[in-house]
Amino acid sequence: MENNHIKNTRILIIDDNEQIHDDFRKILHNNQKENKALADVEKKLFKNTKDQVVDRYIIDASHQGEEGVELIRRALESGDPYALAIIDVRMPPGIDGVETITKIWKIQPDLHIVLCTAYSDYSWKELVEKLGYTDKLVILKKPFDNSEVRQLIYALKEKHFTFLLAQKKISQLSKVNKALGKEIAKRKIDEEEIKKLNEDLEKRIKDRTIDLENRIVESEQLNKGLINITEDMQLTNARIERAKKELTLANNELEAFAYSVSHDLRAPLRHISGFTSILKESNAGKMDDESTRHLNNISESAKQMGQLIDDLLIFSRIGRAVVQKTNVDLNILVKKIRGDMKHEIQHRKMTWKINKLPIVPGDQPMLQQVLVNLISNAVKFTAKKDTTLIEIGYQSNKNENIFYIRDNGVGFDMKYIDKLFKVFQRLHTAKDFEGTGIGLANVQRIIQRHGGRVWAESILDEGAVFYFTLPK
Repeated sequence: MENNHIKNTRILIIDDNEQIHDDFRKILHNNQKENKALADVEKKLFKNTKDQVVDRYIIDASHQGEEGVELIRRALESGDPYALAIIDVRMPPGIDGVETITKIWKIQPDLHIVLCTAYSDYSWKELVEKLGYTDKLVILKKPFDNSEVRQLIYALKEKHFTFLLAQKKISQLSKVNKALGKEIAKRKIDEEEIKKLNEDLEKRIKDRTIDLENRIVESEQLNKGLINITEDMQLTNARIERAKKELTLANNELEAFAYSVSHDLRAPLRHISGFTSILKESNAGKMDDESTRHLNNISESAKQMGQLIDDLLIFSRIGRAVVQKTNVDLNILVKKIRGDMKHEIQHRKMTWKINKLPIVPGDQPMLQQVLVNLISNAVKFTAKKDTTLIEIGYQSNKNENIFYIRDNGVGFDMKYIDKLFKVFQRLHTAKDFEGTGIGLANVQRIIQRHGGRVWAESILDEGAVFYFTLPK
């Protein structure tokens, strides 16, 4: 299996007996050879030629159920949840293991749990009535067999990771499928318009007289070009249908999906743009306004689809890329970004207030992408102001640095704040401000992968402030 290095190996032990905590630590930490053997078996079963990474478990412990529930809540809120909990049935004087599990599943429903007992506290029927039928619960009788415990923990941890990975891939594929569905529907409409245009041109050709023979030749050439576009559109639709089938089969292979999008879709888009440009150039001044408008719509749609594909690939890569942290000087990044924008804003009246920023631990390319997106948005949404004011600075506390980018642009209505960082959600029309609605989603994903937070504040028509945090 791939991506072993990003697997969640956090385990929480909830038991009122400190000796049980120590026993589980010894069982899970003192037999790396057996863990390596399990990895080798996995390698053979899945025919993976890559060397397997032997997991090192991160083990936390609590003595009472309420304490354990709180640890799980905090871990989930921090973005670093537990993959597995081992819970004792009896933990006087607090709540017992079954009630603890009920509370935990309200917070983290997908958490796998091993329930440990040496007594017949509950019958199987009682457990089913309280917890329901579920594949997330395994009952382990005391005393434990060390090898059995290690194998059980390893299997449940792998199952939990596979479940989370599948959920993530399904979500990503669903979003892309939805976008492709909209594009397919739009292309069908375009195809009908082209078909009607062909029929009209053929009728005009039949009604022309001998005296218009030269113009008939020109019309025939135009007709051939339109037929080529129609055939190319049909070929594109066929490729899209094949791509949809491939996507259905690729739920467990995100890399195959990215390859399909970047290669299978870009080629027909280039064809559409190319043939449209040729058709416009070769028939300049010969087409009516409606025909010209249709061709412009085709060209613009292809351009927008290409940008959307590029943005989706960036969004996907950010989610899969390994965060490689170094010491990053944000002052250098801000200076470079402003330099890159110099040509774009040279005719605008700009006032920059740039405060000195700290050197922070992080992935430099990812943090540069965050600053590019936020500063570009500030420049874009202040374009209609006579004088643009953009301020960049930060505040610091014990645990984190809080950065902000403030502008005096058009702002947004705070009642739509929940949509701001979601993919494809735009609070302004594409007619007023261009964009695909993915930039802020990328910002949130990068900052969350660094363990930080993102939020914004705004007053409509007065400006906005975007904040993000980075742990120290």
